[in-house]
Amino acid sequence: MRIFFQALYFFTFSFVCAQQVDSSLKRKINNLAKWEDVRKYLETAVEKGEITRQEANHKYARYRSLSSGRKHERKDPILDDNFKKLGVENINEMKNKLLDCGISSSQVDAVLGGMLRLVHAARKDGENFKTNSRIEQYFKERIGLTNTQVGYLIELSKKIALNLSME
Repeated sequence: MRIFFQALYFFTFSFVCAQQVDSSLKRKINNLAKWEDVRKYLETAVEKGEITRQEANHKYARYRSLSSGRKHERKDPILDDNFKKLGVENINEMKNKLLDCGISSSQVDAVLGGMLRLVHAARKDGENFKTNSRIEQYFKERIGLTNTQVGYLIELSKKIALNLSME
């Protein structure tokens, strides 16, 4: 009888965990789809001259804050200053690019902090730059990014380190 209850508990626990993973994946997909709709709408409005680039950037910031559960966007002047020293004048543009590749707005600040480490390492090592397995592990396990997203961050960090365009 005891084995029966242990098996029942195991299957129930496994089922609940599988549902949580499934709903988390669905939420990420829905968030990405919403972001793509907002991005398309605002970029079209800018192209038509209905709103200015500055107004669109303000709306992007508002979207990022609301989608991460905040009333106002969290400003981190130290992060902004560090990226400005590296030649990134508009950190909001970079945040939008991160959202474009499927990184959620609640992950963006942690990702930017990790990217600073990558950029400094890439500047220091130059052409011999190889990513540290610990930083990859941080992005994948602590933040929950995919291999594709981590690859994108590494390439973007190299571009920033070499003062290339972020396109």
